[in-house]
Amino acid sequence: MLMTHALPPEIRLDTLPTPTADIFEQIWEAAESAATHQDLTTYALLHTQAAHLIGLALPASRELARCTSPCCWTCDTIFDAAQAHLHMDGTIERVQCPGCWDDHPRYSD
Repeated sequence: MLMTHALPPEIRLDTLPTPTADIFEQIWEAAESAATHQDLTTYALLHTQAAHLIGLALPASRELARCTSPCCWTCDTIFDAAQAHLHMDGTIERVQCPGCWDDHPRYSD
């Protein structure tokens, strides 16, 4: 019987080897730039590439999110964007992963 290894639905960047995390950062920045220019095809392809690089199960939404809440600045979890909790921090939109939301939910200020 062939056993398959299930990929995790989320991953913390600080658990990855530094070279892998550095490459991820480059891909993430390129994806953000593509989104800014409304190049959504490139954005989706870069998210797919990023998921494969870090060994993350690509969610059905094919879109990743990154925990950026100031309450959990050490988190840096990459996860399914459909699971993101968003709030405004002044004029900046922040993202919380499901785990941080469970531990310390934030709402718009």
